[in-house]
Amino acid sequence: MLPSDIHIAEGGTYNSGVKNSLREVVSRAFRLRGRRPSVVLLLWSNWILLGVSWGMSVKAYFGLHGRMALWSSLWTQPVFVGKSRLFFFYPAVQLAVFMAGLSVGRNLFIKAADTSDLASLKTEITYLELIFINVLFIHLQTGLILVSYGLGRGVNKSYMAIVAAVIVMLVPYYHIRRRILHR
Repeated sequence: MLPSDIHIAEGGTYNSGVKNSLREVVSRAFRLRGRRPSVVLLLWSNWILLGVSWGMSVKAYFGLHGRMALWSSLWTQPVFVGKSRLFFFYPAVQLAVFMAGLSVGRNLFIKAADTSDLASLKTEITYLELIFINVLFIHLQTGLILVSYGLGRGVNKSYMAIVAAVIVMLVPYYHIRRRILHR
C-alpha cells in the first residue's frame, strides 16, 4: 500500500503534502535546507563526538574512587588531585572550542563564499576541522581516564602527532578542492 492510498477516518486520502511539510519543518529546525547530505553528516558527527565525550566523562567520573588525573603532559608525569568536578574541565573546554569554531567558521569563513558550491566546501572543511579537534580532545580525555584508573600511561604521542598532522593537512586539501571547484 502506498502512502497516497492510506485512507483517513473522515473518508479523505493521505496527502503527500504532509510528508513535504514535515520535511520542511525538520529542515528549518536543523537548518539543513540546501545543504549537501555529506555536510549534514559531518555536522551530526561533531555532535555525536561531543555526546560521546560527555557520556564517557560522566560514566568515568562516577566510577572514580579517590583521586583523578587532572593533567597529562606529553613529557612529564600526570598531575593527580582528589576527585572533583574539575574532571569535566576537558569536556567543557571541548564544547567551548567547538561552539567558538562553529561560530567563527560560519561568520568569517563560510559567509565570505562567492558561490553556494564554495560555501558548501568551506562548511565541509570547517566541520572536518572540528571533527578532528573533537577527536583530539577525546584522546586527551581517554588518556586522563585511563591514568586515573591506573590502566594507562597518558597521552599517546604518536597518535597526537598524527591527528595534529591531519588537522594541518586539511588546509592544503581545502586549497586543492577550491582550485578544482573553480575550473
